[in-house]
Amino acid sequence: MSSLAVVFDTDFLSSFLKIDRLNLVKDFYRDGEILIPSAVFAEISRTTLIQRLAEIPWIRIAPPVAEPSVLAQAYRGRHSLARISHKGCS
Repeated sequence: MSSLAVVFDTDFLSSFLKIDRLNLVKDFYRDGEILIPSAVFAEISRTTLIQRLAEIPWIRIAPPVAEPSVLAQAYRGRHSLARISHKGCS
């Protein structure tokens, strides 16, 4: 297992899927595990982007690993989501 887990939100993921350049993100986080919360997967599955997402073998769909209050702090810019995810992985 990787020492770093990177969690994508729907806007970020769909933006890179639309331009077919999600590989740039993988290259940037080359040592990280790419995770998509099940809620994000559900949102993407309601679009045509699900076909592109299904073809990417290095993305893992997983439930959130942090308490909602911690995610709220990250959203407000106090923490990195990657750091929060790292705490939940061992």
